[in-house]
Amino acid sequence: MDADAIEEGRRRWQARYDAARKRDADFTTLSGDPVEPVYGPRPGDAYEGFERIGWPGEYPYTRGLYPTGYRGAPGPSGSSPGSGTPSRPTSATR
Repeated sequence: MDADAIEEGRRRWQARYDAARKRDADFTTLSGDPVEPVYGPRPGDAYEGFERIGWPGEYPYTRGLYPTGYRGAPGPSGSSPGSGTPSRPTSATR
């Protein structure tokens, strides 16, 4: 993939990342080094085969379904069918 296509993808990802809700958390390594929200080829570099990897939240989704990855705000939590004990199935499965 040429450098211009990679930069266009990076701009698309950045716009979606900036618009998304994110958790208020410290994303650092055990050494205290900051962890960037995404890593990719350096600006201006071409990368053969990058179209097979893509950016987070973009097809082919090899880097996740959402542009924020694990930094996204958690969604609502609720019970799901199949939770509970075998002797007492949930009402959603009845």
